[in-house]
Amino acid sequence: MNETSSRFSSDNLIAAIEGCLCDSTCTLAYFVASLNTSGDSSHVTLRCAPSTAEAKLAFAEDGHVFAQPQARLSRSREERAKGREPSVDRLVHSIESRESIADLAEENYLWRGYEDNGRAVINFRTGRFIGSVNAPNVATATALVRRLATSLE
Repeated sequence: MNETSSRFSSDNLIAAIEGCLCDSTCTLAYFVASLNTSGDSSHVTLRCAPSTAEAKLAFAEDGHVFAQPQARLSRSREERAKGREPSVDRLVHSIESRESIADLAEENYLWRGYEDNGRAVINFRTGRFIGSVNAPNVATATALVRRLATSLE
């Protein structure tokens, strides 16, 4: 397999999810992917609830909450060699949102520029699928959610 064929584009990602959903021997419980979008990374998570009603309940409970990336301790090889203590990269706290984008999936919430950057996060629900997209900007996040939601209807 060459490098090009092993990479996922957003088209291949959606085709893989659709293929999984169309195969009667396979059901999607939880899906995570990191994509290279416009020279930066985007991250997609998708889970499938047993029913639309259960997905609506779950999304109503926590769809409006975004937890920033987890705090982690890190130290470089040089710091370890010098016996320095690890540093905390970032603190974890939840951020609530009531902002949404019209006509995007059945439900969605948007976060713009957390941690003073231009990144965007959209949590969304369509049918019994609940997902989250973390992308370099609102336009990229919106495009990924729109394509996923359309494919999962």
